Amino acid sequence: MGKFARSARGSIVDFDLLEIKNTLNSVPQPISVDQRRQFINDKDGVSAKKAQITGTVASEAMQLALQAAETAEQSESESEE
Repeated sequence: MGKFARSARGSIVDFDLLEIKNTLNSVPQPISVDQRRQFINDKDGVSAKKAQITGTVASEAMQLALQAAETAEQSESESEE
């Protein structure tokens, strides 16, 4: 028997079922499934919507974040004085 509860909207929620679904979603798909999905998408003309993040993009983003943090620290120290 699952753990049932009533949501704020009034529908019944089974938490055990949600836990099982999350566990199944976290398992990586076999390569054959990915190949089959890729074949179907190529055949239908569907383009991939996932963005590929390369190492250079990630390092540039980190540099921008560090610069923003340093700027924020400098502005805080100037406002304290």
